[in-house]
Amino acid sequence: MRFSKPPAVPFNAHRPVMDFEDLEDIFTWQEARTLSASLTLQYDKVLYLVEPLPENQRLAGKRMNVIESRWTDCYPLRRSRLAVPRV
Repeated sequence: MRFSKPPAVPFNAHRPVMDFEDLEDIFTWQEARTLSASLTLQYDKVLYLVEPLPENQRLAGKRMNVIESRWTDCYPLRRSRLAVPRV
């Protein structure tokens, strides 16, 4: 307590984490990338290929989120909360 200073406002504004909040999802780096017509996208100097499934073909030309987590070495791809499998 040698260098401590009392807060200007004593009210504690912190709140507990809710059940629906996923901290692993919150503490990630997310960047948007455009999926090419050949179902590829580039992130961090690596070219990723999305599985050429019929449901993924409609995503060509759309923006995808590349999610980088500091706890895992994989980079999942998402399109509006829907996980997209990659090769």
